[in-house]
Amino acid sequence: MGIPSGLDGQFGFREETTYGEIVTVNRFLQLADESVKTEIERLESKSIIAGARVARSSQWAAGLRRSEGDIGLEVYDGSIGLLLKHMMGTVSSTSSGGSA
Repeated sequence: MGIPSGLDGQFGFREETTYGEIVTVNRFLQLADESVKTEIERLESKSIIAGARVARSSQWAAGLRRSEGDIGLEVYDGSIGLLLKHMMGTVSSTSSGGSA
């Protein structure tokens, strides 16, 4: 896969403070590589209609949508800290003079 560009080449996110509350993303990371694909299940009626050889458009609908794949990021500044916090747990830091 080639290098993504433009709007396809970024990953936006924001920390959710209240479960289920819609938030507007405010952090963006540029992608070095990605392989995300979306699959949409097709829900089809099992009923039989007299004289019909194929399913009519009213007999099927789009179902569950699932996106999965890998993304590659370059770690070049502190913008990835929030992702690391949610991957590894709480954040703590220490300095040579004790805890900071």
